[in-house]
Amino acid sequence: MIGPRNNTIARAAVDEIDWWSWIKRGCYVLVASLLLALIVGGTFGQTAAAWAQAIGTVAAIAGAAWAAQGEARRAKVADAAETRAFVDAVYAELEVMYRIFRADALNPLLTLQKLDKPTPLALPYPIRESVFVVYPASASRVGKIDDPELRVLIVKTYDRAAQIMHAMSILHKLTVDRDAPILAHPRMQHRREEIHVAMLAFTERLRIEGEALADNMSTLSTKIDAWKGLQR
Repeated sequence: MIGPRNNTIARAAVDEIDWWSWIKRGCYVLVASLLLALIVGGTFGQTAAAWAQAIGTVAAIAGAAWAAQGEARRAKVADAAETRAFVDAVYAELEVMYRIFRADALNPLLTLQKLDKPTPLALPYPIRESVFVVYPASASRVGKIDDPELRVLIVKTYDRAAQIMHAMSILHKLTVDRDAPILAHPRMQHRREEIHVAMLAFTERLRIEGEALADNMSTLSTKIDAWKGLQR
């Protein structure tokens, strides 16, 4: 099967063909052949049919070349538009995830930082891990973005966002374990302390990764705007 990259290469090759150069060469060959026929075979009447057939052939070649060039150009424009739409959808998806993270985790983390005693972030409600739809379904489209830095930034931002969602899911599980009735027993004090230490570690990890994600999102927005400006 021919992959997307091969299709792109094929279309680029078609675009680069100098069709009019080939058509002119065909005309030169046609004229030379007809002159030779006149010299050898004689009369215009005998070569009139050859003229008509040859002219029709050249016209057909010219028409096919023009149609192929137009089709290749339209396909290239459509593919570029699809890539721009993909980039817009990618940013929208990441922005939704970031807003959820900021409301559920980052803002509470900033509040906890103001406390005198280190306090872990509690996440009693389940975390939806499969929040991404656009990127997993069309990840190959990233390869069609003609800006290497933008490609890398998109992949890195998704990776960081996925790590944050994973850390939040672990913190949720630790919260549920800590609040389990069985841990209220005095003999479970050691286990409660272990969970508390683990929750503090993941709370700090979320804070660091959250600040990094905020930087990623700001840089990504600026980079996308610059890239789209160059595409116009």
